[in-house]
Amino acid sequence: VVSPHSGERVALERLEPNRAAKSLGIMIAMDGNHKAEVQYLRDKAETFAGHIRDSKLSKNDAWHAITSVFLKTLEYPMLAISLTEKEWQHITAPVIIHALPKAGFSRSFPQALLYAPRKYQGGGIHRPYLKNYILQLESLIHQQHTSSLTGELETIAYDNLRLEIGLPGILTEAPYTLLRKATTRTALQDL
Repeated sequence: VVSPHSGERVALERLEPNRAAKSLGIMIAMDGNHKAEVQYLRDKAETFAGHIRDSKLSKNDAWHAITSVFLKTLEYPMLAISLTEKEWQHITAPVIIHALPKAGFSRSFPQALLYAPRKYQGGGIHRPYLKNYILQLESLIHQQHTSSLTGELETIAYDNLRLEIGLPGILTEAPYTLLRKATTRTALQDL
């Protein structure tokens, strides 16, 4: 392949489908596994937590860094990945253990309060696990009715899932617990 920047010929590296490579800032494997992305985000969380822990930030500045920097770092790949709640907890653990105390929270502060709305004296942040699916659902609703490439891909994925199920009518009328076991795991099925 010819590099568009230098004009030189560059050899492409061939990876096995289960091996991830960084593409657009996300560790993606062709077989759909997210192990490398989980480790990549965990490493970012550990680095961030270490910087916050060792800093001389005030409580307010530490809280602002957690909510405006770290949580936004987690949001970036959410449209492209579907992680379990346990994986999100693994990723965020260093920040909860090391950075939250810098913001004035105890390590044993109940996470239910941390993720509760501010109007109920909570932290006002979204659980990454739920935010992941909220963003994907928002994208599906918004993009499906556009003529964009993303909208076309999501429409095709939806139609393929309906074909695989083999049921007429609306997809959500069928019991999810039965369909989950009978269909190929995809991002749409996870959603």
